[in-house]
Amino acid sequence: MVFCLCFLFEKLNKELFGLLDRKKPTNVT
Repeated sequence: MVFCLCFLFEKLNKELFGLLDRKKPTNVT
């Protein structure tokens, strides 16, 4: 169960980070 939760959290974090990373350059430019 903990592993599943960790995996889900990692997936969500990666998606959020990717969105932020994509928004970052657009904002900086």
